Amino acid sequence: MINLTSTDSLTLATSAIGAISVHVSWIDQIGTTITPGRTNTASITTIATTTILSSPAASTLRNAKFISIFNTHASVSNTLTLQHTDGTNAIQLTLVTLAPNESITWDETRAWERLNSNGIPITLGQTGPVDVQTFTTASANWVKPTAFVPTQVLVKLWGSGGGGGGGGSVAFATACKGGAGGGGGACAIKYFLSSELTATVVVGLGSAGTGGTGGINVAGNPGGNGNISTFGGYLSAYGGGGGGGGAQAVTATPTGAGGGTGTAAVTTTAGLPAGGFDGGGGGVVASVPQISEFGGNAGVSTTATPAFTGVSTGIFSIFGGSGGGNAGYRTASGSAIGPNSTQQACGRAPGGAGVTGAVPTAGAAGAAGNSIWGGSGGGAGGNSNNAAVNGGAGGAGGQGGGGGGGGGLTIASNAGGAGGNGGRGYCVVISW
Repeated sequence: MINLTSTDSLTLATSAIGAISVHVSWIDQIGTTITPGRTNTASITTIATTTILSSPAASTLRNAKFISIFNTHASVSNTLTLQHTDGTNAIQLTLVTLAPNESITWDETRAWERLNSNGIPITLGQTGPVDVQTFTTASANWVKPTAFVPTQVLVKLWGSGGGGGGGGSVAFATACKGGAGGGGGACAIKYFLSSELTATVVVGLGSAGTGGTGGINVAGNPGGNGNISTFGGYLSAYGGGGGGGGAQAVTATPTGAGGGTGTAAVTTTAGLPAGGFDGGGGGVVASVPQISEFGGNAGVSTTATPAFTGVSTGIFSIFGGSGGGNAGYRTASGSAIGPNSTQQACGRAPGGAGVTGAVPTAGAAGAAGNSIWGGSGGGAGGNSNNAAVNGGAGGAGGQGGGGGGGGGLTIASNAGGAGGNGGRGYCVVISW
């Protein structure tokens, strides 16, 4: 871990005029209270020393959990010096030269790792060939390379996202809720010696959790749970839970919990591990969504009051899939509330929420993941304030375990919006 007190900071010195972007995920601890956060330094374009993680408030301990430094320039290499300073003494933590589109990452469980422009780890002195096989369909075979003899294999695997819940439908002057977002699928990563693997391995990607259908004068239906992805019998990643259907009256609407890397399937009632950094993190009723590490995460739920529990803005899984958005609610005496900026889908590029009103619109799909992180959540559908119009549909989660967005609610005898489907599983296998 890298700890900072009120006089400490992390700085990065650049040697060239280029383009360096930095992300740091961290937690603040005051006594037993843990608060997660993140700092993005969009682009360092000058020769300078830049603070990439500032000091916390007095009596607060800030702990860096994950650091990513990316040279986004197309042609300029940059020598970078990372330092920890206590206000008096600056101590060098690492020195590295990054070629164009190369990056370096760190977390507290592993040493610094330098990645080439394809996201493949660079081994010191490595000169041999590299084989990359990417899997996006339900089932396919990984074949051990024969053009060269690999010694190591890295497998990255994502479970599928849970489907968003369907929106509820009620008569006038009755409380109702839109569907909740589905949970993100987990990310499982493992290194193998090539000799430990058979010549051919079946890669099975979890199918998307299906979005729940909207209700007609009844509550919406819950979304389906995401499904497990497998790399033969060697590695598994579980799917996210389905989002709760939009409830009528004073019933709470839980969000789908995030996918886990353990041995049990995830349901809509799964809980949040302590700290939210291991296993399957995700918000459920009366729980605040938190950043998770390899487990998927989920978005915001609504209580029986009704009210939102948790704020999803800026929340995502560092490596796993992220949860879908929550469509909101209406009270017995008012118009629909949400989805708004605090009930958005989670992830690095989540789908936008639909528009609420007389002509509601569907939520947008979340972006697909890549070889580094999972898919983003789909946006929630807009809610209908029109007695003749259905609620908006939730957006689909991005491939790589993004959760589907919840469907929007409606009134009178129309249908609530359907929840968005979760994102299918994903797999990348790198051999060298």
